[in-house]
Amino acid sequence: MKHRFYNHDKLYYELIESIEKDFIDGKITKEEKDIMIAKATLDESDLRRKDIELASGMFGNRNAKEDDVIYYQQRIGAFIDELYISCKYSWEDTKKIRRELDFIVDNSKEEGKEWYILCEKIYNDLISGKISTDNFNGENILKMYEV
Repeated sequence: MKHRFYNHDKLYYELIESIEKDFIDGKITKEEKDIMIAKATLDESDLRRKDIELASGMFGNRNAKEDDVIYYQQRIGAFIDELYISCKYSWEDTKKIRRELDFIVDNSKEEGKEWYILCEKIYNDLISGKISTDNFNGENILKMYEV
């Protein structure tokens, strides 16, 4: 069977809510709840990974070399994808973050090597937690990094 894009993350969150409700109502134990949520998350992560792989195959790839100007820009995109794949964020959440990234791309004054350095700083601060994806704002990030 071939994988198809569809709105499965909505179903995932509905399932998680249903499991939580069953636990609150006393229909399942905490251990059962934890196992069911872990299984649902693994299944959803697999679907999300397939979505990302298909999208990358259809709309381009992420194979820039480390010295390419867009290397860290691609790494930021991959980092955001992993937040989605790991079910830390919904598709809507990741779209919001991507809109903010697009704002940075569209409004940055940096080019060439300076763009590479800017993206490297943003990427490193994202993965270290210095910049939170919970309140990711392109305008604020440009103010933080650009002279």
